[in-house]
Amino acid sequence: MPNTLDDVMPKILSSALESLRENCIMPRLVNADFSSDAASKGDSINVPVPTAILARDVQPANVAPNPEDLIVNTVPIPLNYWKEASFYLTDRDQMNIMNGIDVMQVREAGKSIANAIDLSLLNLYVKAYWHTGTAGTTPFATDTTAAQNARKLLNAAACPPQDRRMVLDVDSDANASGWN
Repeated sequence: MPNTLDDVMPKILSSALESLRENCIMPRLVNADFSSDAASKGDSINVPVPTAILARDVQPANVAPNPEDLIVNTVPIPLNYWKEASFYLTDRDQMNIMNGIDVMQVREAGKSIANAIDLSLLNLYVKAYWHTGTAGTTPFATDTTAAQNARKLLNAAACPPQDRRMVLDVDSDANASGWN
């Protein structure tokens, strides 16, 4: 009978999930309210896009006005990423996990998947409609113009002012904080 990980798998998954939650940042910063259903690779989530409605003057009448027909469009987002972070477990590692001893490799696997998720989301910047700054130039080297321009673009696009976030790499953060 081949060796199986059936007994140890729940503990492996809970440890990896804990590490994933600690290290995965970008999913917390994007809207994920579109589907709570589990889906598989290759499926799509349809994101509704609201239709603009024109305001008009009210015309008093004894008959209710006909409401405008609204067509709710959707944009399909394909679930086309499937990642793994494989590692080898010795019999001793399996025993340690069963005894409640944390195996560093399990947490490292969760961290690796978290980094891949963050990178996938960060790489979507090329699909952003508006942008500011100069590609290849680290912002905040001399002033805060990059942040001011980003705020201006968000305001011009009527983006809600609450819950805005700015994601900085190590160099941008050092420039912005003055901790070079």
